[in-house]
Amino acid sequence: MHRLLAVYFHRIHRPTWLRSFTTAARFRAALAAHVSLYLFVLLVFHLVLRRILLSLGSSAAEEYAPVVIWVSLVITLCIRQFQRDHACG
Repeated sequence: MHRLLAVYFHRIHRPTWLRSFTTAARFRAALAAHVSLYLFVLLVFHLVLRRILLSLGSSAAEEYAPVVIWVSLVITLCIRQFQRDHACG
């Protein structure tokens, strides 16, 4: 049963032999753009939150650096989940 599920999921997430190279290339390009977009959003939120902490003082920025990364990640994941919940189609 486990092997059957593994084969099933493997076929879902990989282009089949019936798809052309162009379709596979477009899929990979769209996936790369999608990941790049969310990395950019993560970076923007990280820089904004870091700038806010720097305005409070340099000791606050150093002390809360790991918190800034986690908060930025949570905000990015919330945006992604909101978009998935409200996607058309």
